[in-house]
Amino acid sequence: MRLYILSDTAAPHTRRWARWFAKRGHDVHVVSFNPGSLPGYAPAIVYSIWKSALGNALPRRILKVPIILARLRGLFRDFPPDLVHAHSAGGYAWAAMLSGFRPYVVTPWGTDLLVDVEQSRINRLLTGSALRRAALVTTDAFHFVEILGGLGVAVERTLVHTFGTDVHHFSPGPDEGERLALDVGDSPIVISTRTPNPVHDVETFIQAIPEIHMAFSSARFVVVGDGIDRLRLEALAEELGVSDVTRFTGMVDEERMRRLLRASNIYVSTSTMDAGLAGSTAEAMATSLPVIQTDNSDNAYWTPEGQGGFLFETGDPKGLAVAVCQLLGDSALCRQMGECNRQRVKKEYNMDIELARIEAEYERLARESDGGQ
Repeated sequence: MRLYILSDTAAPHTRRWARWFAKRGHDVHVVSFNPGSLPGYAPAIVYSIWKSALGNALPRRILKVPIILARLRGLFRDFPPDLVHAHSAGGYAWAAMLSGFRPYVVTPWGTDLLVDVEQSRINRLLTGSALRRAALVTTDAFHFVEILGGLGVAVERTLVHTFGTDVHHFSPGPDEGERLALDVGDSPIVISTRTPNPVHDVETFIQAIPEIHMAFSSARFVVVGDGIDRLRLEALAEELGVSDVTRFTGMVDEERMRRLLRASNIYVSTSTMDAGLAGSTAEAMATSLPVIQTDNSDNAYWTPEGQGGFLFETGDPKGLAVAVCQLLGDSALCRQMGECNRQRVKKEYNMDIELARIEAEYERLARESDGGQ
């Protein structure tokens, strides 16, 4: 099958998805509006069809449409697809709809439905139209089914499935080399791997550190990722007097992410909203870490209180500190919760199992359609 994936090639999720299907023998073509691309897509083929610096404001995105559509249709003409899958219900789904090709699939990622459609009538109109015309809409979030229904997507064309994580790559095991690189000695590590931007509210993590450190002076804290809040958060750590026990790694590749998680003892997610289970949280669970995350979205399903970790109220650094301190004071509970999470992910968030389900849907849709323009 010739599969076109319309998605941001700077996103690790896009790369994992594309490589999985390419390695299954499908002819995978990835089309991105982002001129920057992560390495390691082979054997999938990557195209960047927009390299201007016009920005992402809605009026400017609309100006891109004729050029993008012409380039996309040119690719479809030269290498006709059997199926197109748009990852995100925003610009990539609009391009799939306006290209005229059928069938196409859409997968919302999170803020495209939780934020973007609420901020602009034009966005809501285009996103709703793209979703209603899709042969299938997939989502990893139970609470998205109602949102999709409100946009006119029939339940019978909605598939709830998880994105999945690579449970072979993200697996438990010590990493003394990474601990040496972080210069933390034998100290317990509390790690956050959510991108430092407003929606992930990593500020709440930084604000919780002084109270945690007061109770457990040996604890060290790691913030992974690069985003618009990073410099401000580094300044906040300095202001709160915890910069000497807090490491900011910046952006890391998948291999170092695995090492950092293996070197850590507790994982924290402070996000103000999620679609389903966040990919970074799934990676931590697969690595057998206990999870402390905000009580919103579907998080209570993935982290039942007291089983694989704890929940705390969004934006509550004191509640987060209490939960972290409880785990820092009970290493046996940490191990028990971590193993619970590992087994949960292997059963319900296994990339091989979940993408095999999607592969079956692709083949069904391709059989049922002429696959023409």
